[in-house]
Amino acid sequence: MTGITGQLPCPPENSDAITRMIAYSKKAGEGSAAARKHLEWIKKSYSRYDADFQFAGTRLKRSASVTDNDAALLNGMYGRTSLVDAKSMRKGAKLKSCPYCGITNGITLDHYLPQNAADFPHLSAYPMNLVPSCSDCQQEKGTLHPNKEIRHILFIKRATPDRARAVRASLGQGRAKGVVLNAQRVIHPYIDRGIHPSSIRMRFSIDPLAGPHSPRLSYGDRKLTRDAVLFLNHLRKLAIESRAEGVIQTLWGNLPLILRELRTPPDSDSVSDEIRRLCVTYKHNCGEASVPALFFKALSGCAECIDILCRKLREPEPTLSRVRVR
Repeated sequence: MTGITGQLPCPPENSDAITRMIAYSKKAGEGSAAARKHLEWIKKSYSRYDADFQFAGTRLKRSASVTDNDAALLNGMYGRTSLVDAKSMRKGAKLKSCPYCGITNGITLDHYLPQNAADFPHLSAYPMNLVPSCSDCQQEKGTLHPNKEIRHILFIKRATPDRARAVRASLGQGRAKGVVLNAQRVIHPYIDRGIHPSSIRMRFSIDPLAGPHSPRLSYGDRKLTRDAVLFLNHLRKLAIESRAEGVIQTLWGNLPLILRELRTPPDSDSVSDEIRRLCVTYKHNCGEASVPALFFKALSGCAECIDILCRKLREPEPTLSRVRVR
């Protein structure tokens, strides 16, 4: 299980994707003929995807031997259910929050490396490149993809054999001399398994009347490790913190009503216990690092917010005024 929330099911095996492509290339039709013509290049790209996706602009881009017509035909493979059944992939995920941002929203499929004939036509139907995603993340991400323009990189030098093996294992690469990580990109929910939902934290500012606002997300113990840098760039590129603001405002606004319905006593221990139960519910339903779960986890440890809720619960319950119609 991967993705920001930890709830993304694993995609089909790479060997299965290659087998499907071979079978498709043997069929009749222009698209199949284009796949058959470039089959070895497509298979090689599939095999290298895990290691090279973070430098896709130079390592996975369209081959010079692919004509514009062939590129258009390969790009149309996404609509072939024999290669990828997008509808089944969306249903199979059964996600209640987006693997990119952890916000509950309508889930569709996103091409991590964009679907276009100019750059990555051969990856339009590659399952590892198809990530369940909300429409907001797709809009923010657009055609953004990792490329050769790396302004800030982290170079992990080989210090000891044990450390080198650990680095290679975390990145799924077999290089012996250290690894260059392109942190100026969006997290790949399937491949970036070094990102652990349990390490994501939420903090927020508190207004005495309005309550919590301006959420801020961090990773780990705030040290700029390679995973922390990647996570911070991911937040910035997808504008997750600004989008989470509306979510926590809605949750906070509904919380007093929920606590009243549960007949929660207006004391700090009872309110804290109920918020912790809500946190567990959201963790189970939406994922450990979904925005609602992170919010209630942070809220349960915030004494000032608990006091505000206790005061709200002590206030007379609002009633609807009755207007007499003549």
